[in-house]
Amino acid sequence: MEKIILFQKDADVISANGQQVGSLERVVLNPESKLVTDVVVRTGALLNKVSKVVPIEYIVATNEDQIQLSDTAGDLESFPPLEERHLVEETEVTDQSDINTGTIPPATPTIYGNPSFGPMIMPPVGEQFVTQIEQNIPEGTVAMYEGRRQGHHR
Repeated sequence: MEKIILFQKDADVISANGQQVGSLERVVLNPESKLVTDVVVRTGALLNKVSKVVPIEYIVATNEDQIQLSDTAGDLESFPPLEERHLVEETEVTDQSDINTGTIPPATPTIYGNPSFGPMIMPPVGEQFVTQIEQNIPEGTVAMYEGRRQGHHR
């Protein structure tokens, strides 16, 4: 028999000992089976909020305004963040053969600085970095939020 659990956005998430550890931000859903696999819990101080992915197995009880975690859930710090951001190099080379033959010298970073702030390293001209965002949710699932259409999944 399937267990039906209702989740209310912004519901308080409490630990097994009754302490509030965060609030429900969204759920992670398998779009094919329509089953919730994880919940995303917003935790932390006002300026240091973090969204953690907590597997559904750690939820022992829910009501309209609370979600209770099991004692095996432990501290939310051990759970992965919903999103991790990485700076990755995006190299745009117009003619790779010129670099291979050595006719274009490799660019070196330029160092600018102010003694009071320390050195700042600038990437060579043409070298760019982009932010890559990786979500820590199970493959084939989608982190749902209000207004999101189904069909956009990882």
